[in-house]
Amino acid sequence: MITQKGLCSVTFRLLPARTVAFLTSKAQLTCIEWGGDIHAPENDGKRAETIREITRKRGLRIFSYGSYFRCDDVEKFKRVSETAQLLGATVIRIWAGTKDAEKFSEREFADLVAIVRRCSVIAQEKGQILAFEYHHHTYNNGYPNTQKLLRAIHADNVKTYWQPAYWQRFRSETERIRSNTESISALKNAIVCVHVYHWKNRIRLPLSFGKTEWATYNKLLPDCYGFLEFVRRNDVLAFFSDAETFLRL
Repeated sequence: MITQKGLCSVTFRLLPARTVAFLTSKAQLTCIEWGGDIHAPENDGKRAETIREITRKRGLRIFSYGSYFRCDDVEKFKRVSETAQLLGATVIRIWAGTKDAEKFSEREFADLVAIVRRCSVIAQEKGQILAFEYHHHTYNNGYPNTQKLLRAIHADNVKTYWQPAYWQRFRSETERIRSNTESISALKNAIVCVHVYHWKNRIRLPLSFGKTEWATYNKLLPDCYGFLEFVRRNDVLAFFSDAETFLRL
């Protein structure tokens, strides 16, 4: 079950960090996942410290750092890890490469595993958890591949995010929901964060349209953090509406 409910800052990429923190607090959410693309880039420690203070003053927690690290450069990860530490984030979101698992060669898979193991040691020294974005065009594009990847890495501080697999858009609604529930059950012990939204064929819809579906997911999920992501038209009123639905789950 989602125990803490917050916002992904990428939902409002074009708004200042102070405004994002204000909106999150006003919506009665408790935490923010700050994105590494605009608000908290890994090469700007001063900005990370400023964002941490902005978030604290609003009474919010920074549980996760939404990095765009693609598991390709350990030296780059060191900067990512340092930024997460400055933010005060426990979890660092990472991405398992740049293509679907089915396109990885055995050597590429072995290289991915080796890099993540090295990064997990760096993270462990700071008390940090690494968690793969659950997403197509990465190795972590479905739960069987997630299981294979996590078993190969075999590190206590390497986990996964979860979200509905919107990229499986050619399945019927019944098949899609069944696949999502199967993935939660299979990954239950590894899920630390969830991205929350309701899409149909990549069209953003009010979260209230999917409240029954999300109630089912929420019952199956382990204790974890959930973050609203990508509301309709990037609109503030749509966000407040979705936040109200989210809080009622």
